[in-house]
Amino acid sequence: MLPRPEAASLYYIPPGTANTPRYTQTVPFYLGLLNSWGTGKAALLTFPLSRSDGNGNATAEYCKLVNLLLQ
Repeated sequence: MLPRPEAASLYYIPPGTANTPRYTQTVPFYLGLLNSWGTGKAALLTFPLSRSDGNGNATAEYCKLVNLLLQ
């Protein structure tokens, strides 16, 4: 997924991170984007936020996302 120029990337995998013997990642993979339209905002995440709980940070990531949407 490639973001529109005005979108803010929230989470992404830098080029070269997901390389395999059969594939070379040459562009970033965007996993989360924040878009604004007029007075509204929308966030798109391609993974469930609860999955970040393995690092004990699901609550912190959720709070950061809500703060971005409310600003």
